[in-house]
Amino acid sequence: MLIYKITLTVFGDKFFPNEILSKLSEDLNMVGYHSPTDKNDYDKNDYGFGAIFFMHPKIFSVLGEGTEYEEDFIEFFEKHHSLFIAFGADEFDFFTEIYYSGEQCNFEIFDRTLLSRINKLQNNIALPVSVYHLKEKQIKELLIIK
Repeated sequence: MLIYKITLTVFGDKFFPNEILSKLSEDLNMVGYHSPTDKNDYDKNDYGFGAIFFMHPKIFSVLGEGTEYEEDFIEFFEKHHSLFIAFGADEFDFFTEIYYSGEQCNFEIFDRTLLSRINKLQNNIALPVSVYHLKEKQIKELLIIK
């Protein structure tokens, strides 16, 4: 069994997310943001960059159930890309967390078609991945907790 969740992070040194909040659609859930001048919780210094974080309303997707989950992220990015750029964003991460059980972990997130759609808009994209090996029972519990 393999489930995953994606968090889209939009950030930039001169990006003030609070200026665009009212302009964003609710296709994805905004789960947090900060501005460059906001104080971080660790050392109380300025963040030095602005960031906004988005997650899918379903939180998790199950590998093999189609590409609608990923498609929602791409459509949201296509819809808001020019807005992000206009307000100072210049870096974009689609951070994927994989939770799997079993011996081997093979997966494809964002197939060629979806990746080409992202690349048409922006070259400064990162696709970081974290992988967690869990028992199937633990994975099912994650799906219930969401």
